[in-house]
Amino acid sequence: MITESAPLSNGTDGGTTVHRLWSATGTGTDTGTCKGRPEWADLTCSNATAETSSAGTATIEAEDS
Repeated sequence: MITESAPLSNGTDGGTTVHRLWSATGTGTDTGTCKGRPEWADLTCSNATAETSSAGTATIEAEDS
C-alpha cells in the first residue's frame, strides 16, 4: 500500500490517497481482494481517498494476455 497526502491533510481524510497494489501470493498485510495474481504483482489494484479506503473502492484489473 502506498499513501500520498496533500498539505494540511491529517492522513485519514479526503486529502490522502491510498493506492493498493496487487500481491502475487496473497500473503502479507492489507492485500484484501488484490492478491493471487503473480503476473500483476506490484501493479495498482485500487485507489481511494483515505476516508473511503475501508468502504468501497474501484478495482483496476489488467487485461489477461
